[in-house]
Amino acid sequence: MQFSRSIIISRFSSLQHKTSWFARTTFSNLNDPISSASSVNHGYFFKSLSTSPHIQTEDTTASSSSHTVSSTSTQPSPVKVLPSILTDPNVTSGKIWYHLQREKIGPQKDISVSEWTTFVSVSKPNTPSEARLLRTALLDLNRCCKNFKITRTMAKDVFMSMIRSSMPDDNDDVDVSGIQYHKQQLETGIFVGNVFLDKRTRLYMSLETQVLNQYLLEPLWKTIQQIQTLQQQENQQDINGVSLEHDIEGLYTSLLPVITGMMDVLYERCSKPMRQMKKRAARLYKRKLSCTQGPTPETIDLAIRLYVEMYKQKKEEAEVTETTKLATALTTAQQMMHELEKRKWLGIPLDSTKQYLSEQQQ
Repeated sequence: MQFSRSIIISRFSSLQHKTSWFARTTFSNLNDPISSASSVNHGYFFKSLSTSPHIQTEDTTASSSSHTVSSTSTQPSPVKVLPSILTDPNVTSGKIWYHLQREKIGPQKDISVSEWTTFVSVSKPNTPSEARLLRTALLDLNRCCKNFKITRTMAKDVFMSMIRSSMPDDNDDVDVSGIQYHKQQLETGIFVGNVFLDKRTRLYMSLETQVLNQYLLEPLWKTIQQIQTLQQQENQQDINGVSLEHDIEGLYTSLLPVITGMMDVLYERCSKPMRQMKKRAARLYKRKLSCTQGPTPETIDLAIRLYVEMYKQKKEEAEVTETTKLATALTTAQQMMHELEKRKWLGIPLDSTKQYLSEQQQ
């Protein structure tokens, strides 16, 4: 028992001696990193300890701080400047898009808001090719730039630019009361409405309902009213003397599914469709979604009036009576209004809408 006790005491004393020696050696070499680095047995340890960024002498800290101050004083912070092609006043939207395709579109790249605004703002009026270019840009961004998100302001800018490029300029000598001008307005409504309905562009996830009312539905309703006024006149011929009534009926037929499709998309957008999606699709939808507004009572009023008036004059392959056309149009209009009544948070139907439907039924 005494023998084992003496062994324990001797081992404890030797361990205490080694610990004190290690501590003396360590703290003595901290003040002299050069000599510690040249030691034979523990040179590597003390060399790494002396060069650690957390343990530095006063001279090293002072020199590093002076070096940092001098480097920051001589090198100013970089400022983001747009490329010269984007600041050129004579540049076209095609050249800008070619530049963005080469420099900014890719899996590891992204387009800034200022670059997108510059690209959209240079579109020229009465140039349908530039309106188609904007649609192509939306498709390419959705396919190539996964992190690119269209905000409400960006969606409004591109929507107005597509309309401006599809319509004549106000400064041009255009007869705004002529049938040709109204025909071009209907073609613009068909094109822009299909771009909004195309889910590959993701424009339906960002465009506000008020913008849709102000720049698409209200102009279309005024156009149809003016066309009806012109059709009551005797001169319904174009420059070549050919009647335009057949062309107008064909445009009405193409515009009807656009009106109903927009109402369906707006109802779907405000009803949280991600609840019926799978998890991955729901995460992607939430990340890209910028606007959850549904149709307002004014939107439903314009859509019902447009649908009923156009359906009564649309082109039919078989002989259909006017009463059958009107009944079919009113059935669809009633469905639009009932969908609004189901969603109380969107508002109640306007009295003018109910009065219009009752007048058409009589």
